[in-house]
Amino acid sequence: MKGAIQWRRLLIGNFHLSGVSRWAVFGLSFLCAAIFVDLLMPSSRPLFFEAWTESAWDHQVAHIKMASEGIIRLKQNSLVSRATGLRIAAREAMHDNRSAKPFSKIGLQIAKMGQQEQPDNGFWPQMAAGFEVELGKNEDALQDWQSGADASTWQDFQATYLLSQFPQKDNVPSYVYAELLQLRSPAAFQFINQNAIKLWQKVYQKPNTQTAFRFNTLLNGYQMRKHAKSIRAMETGINLCSLILLPPNAVVPPGYHAMLVARLQFADAIRHQFPLNILSVDRMYRENDAEAALTSSTDIAAEQDRLSKTAAVSSCLPGAMLAAIPTVVILGLLALIFSLPHRQSEVNRKLRIGAFLLILAAVAAILVPLSAALTLMTAAVFAVESPRNDRKQKPADLGPLFRYTMVTFGIIWACISSAFFVLNSKPGLALLHISPIAPVYLVSGAYALILAALLVSACLWAFAQRIPTYYVFTKGAALVAASSLWTLLIATVILTPICAYENNHVRTNLHNMVANEPLYYLIK
Repeated sequence: MKGAIQWRRLLIGNFHLSGVSRWAVFGLSFLCAAIFVDLLMPSSRPLFFEAWTESAWDHQVAHIKMASEGIIRLKQNSLVSRATGLRIAAREAMHDNRSAKPFSKIGLQIAKMGQQEQPDNGFWPQMAAGFEVELGKNEDALQDWQSGADASTWQDFQATYLLSQFPQKDNVPSYVYAELLQLRSPAAFQFINQNAIKLWQKVYQKPNTQTAFRFNTLLNGYQMRKHAKSIRAMETGINLCSLILLPPNAVVPPGYHAMLVARLQFADAIRHQFPLNILSVDRMYRENDAEAALTSSTDIAAEQDRLSKTAAVSSCLPGAMLAAIPTVVILGLLALIFSLPHRQSEVNRKLRIGAFLLILAAVAAILVPLSAALTLMTAAVFAVESPRNDRKQKPADLGPLFRYTMVTFGIIWACISSAFFVLNSKPGLALLHISPIAPVYLVSGAYALILAALLVSACLWAFAQRIPTYYVFTKGAALVAASSLWTLLIATVILTPICAYENNHVRTNLHNMVANEPLYYLIK
């Protein structure tokens, strides 16, 4: 019976007025019912569970990641699988080691097969030309480079591959699209640009082939920029168009006036030898400048980072706040343990406090940073000391300042606990890029500092009001646990619909970025 009363006081924050107690119980029941309703709603239920459990989405993302890194091979012999194999071969071929040449041979075979199946796609001959440059076949590379210029479209199938496992975007968590965005590989674009520079260095001294190569490079870059589904591919296309305006040995790019003059001279040379019926050279460069200006005006890296972090937090914050409740229960049990010795002898009380301090020291030595551990152990010494002349009648309420201080500690405890579980969730580890050890180390140190502040506060109030320190610590720990519990429950009820809305909004934006990143920034 007495234990039930103590737990009841712990839950309602040690308030003794019957009216306040009834309202507290009613509020607690209402909050639990609201959370139960959120668990039943299809839009908010995944926010409590999906970020913590292995789902089909997580397995598919892991499969795509392993396939993109070459750990596993895709079974289907399709254009998508061949494009993925080309990216792997290009990444390995750019490494200056013994395995570069075998990968170049494999990549060339894959590119030729893709070119036969899809002759109008400039991606395949561009990749083939790059592998031929790596193998020393410069004449064949020039022919494939011209085939890429004659193509009518450009598609690297990367966005298609990333979205192939997620046809229904409304059912997919937002953090999945954020992970897919990070899996996009720039290896193919870097490979094409790198070998285009090598070709330009070889044909620059050959006037007979120089103009044709410059014209083909312009068309290759224009097609890549026009049909690119990622910012990196679009930038590579723009760089290719600007590449042939400069000598190969140019170290510092000239100013805008010099570049404009070079563009006009190049346009005149092209008009005489390769008249364009559809698009003029000037129009191609103006379109490149316009799209580069529209996309570079936005901080793309910052935008992606913001959306990814928002997806990570909104996908698991409600579940993290519920997962933090056991830490509050542990603090409440600590308050209950400290409340038991006051009916025992003084020796028994000090033995219990001494045992608690030993356990605290062992935990601090393992989990807590050294500075926080020393602070905690120094503050824990105060728990043994109490005023010599205690008041016979212990006050039930230690004053508004004491309540305010403990409630503040409780809110901080709730925030720290929630942040810890967010950082250790699946989207948190994948998108926030924090080591799993760091949150444990930092949060344990924060817990230690809160307990140290609680112990010091208990000693100060004990000597100020001439009451035992353990009694003040019991009251304080109970208030901290109660305020932390109320904070977590209220925040869960309020933030769950907000997280559900934000999760849906971020999911749409991230899906559009994965599907067509340049278009997302142009129509944003």
